[in-house]
Amino acid sequence: MGGLFNINNGFFRAIGRIIDVCWLNILWVLTSLPIITIGASTTALYYTSMKMIRNEEGYVSSDFFRSFKDNFKQSTIIWLLLLLVTMILVCDYRFWGARAGIFYFLMKIVTIFISIIVLFTAVYIFPVQARFENRIRDNAKNAMLLSFRHLPSTVFMIFIAAIILVGAYFVPLMMLLYLLMGPAGTAYTQSALFNHIFNQYIPEEVLYPEDPGIQPEPEEDPAEQGMNEKEGGTDV
Repeated sequence: MGGLFNINNGFFRAIGRIIDVCWLNILWVLTSLPIITIGASTTALYYTSMKMIRNEEGYVSSDFFRSFKDNFKQSTIIWLLLLLVTMILVCDYRFWGARAGIFYFLMKIVTIFISIIVLFTAVYIFPVQARFENRIRDNAKNAMLLSFRHLPSTVFMIFIAAIILVGAYFVPLMMLLYLLMGPAGTAYTQSALFNHIFNQYIPEEVLYPEDPGIQPEPEEDPAEQGMNEKEGGTDV
């Protein structure tokens, strides 16, 4: 019986984690309400959820607001650029689609292709911004390269987000869960994959500072510009 009511057993840890994700979702919603801050709040969301997956989090609120503050400027610029590019692509697609002819058809195909690149980059850009210290241009380039280098993972993460949204639309119970956990639940689910991918590009002495005997084999950098983890070792 003592083990059943031990707060360190698996059941209570799972309940605690669910509560943390629900609270993280509330923080994301509250800090996203001004709309313009969605980039900073999403970066903070992935920063905190990736730390939770690695069991490195302190307090959810302090981790979230630390990242929100540190990444506010760059993340806001990234978000506004993504919003602008998306609006341009939507207008382009509608423009080319409203006209007949082979030229307009080809331009519509080009617009779709560019949209896929933007979507893939958007999947990675805020997690990359949360984990690595770099200029916006370099983080955007690395996000795009990572999305294609790890294409199966990219498609799977988009699939996860789509399934959650579709399920929430058609299943009342899932809608309730989405309202409670929503974006935070999606980010937490994806963060295991992001951690696995990013760890391949973090210097070995940073990733394994105390046990060099388990360092992985070095891999080629995905971009010409190096990916430098946020200051503070594994405490990103």
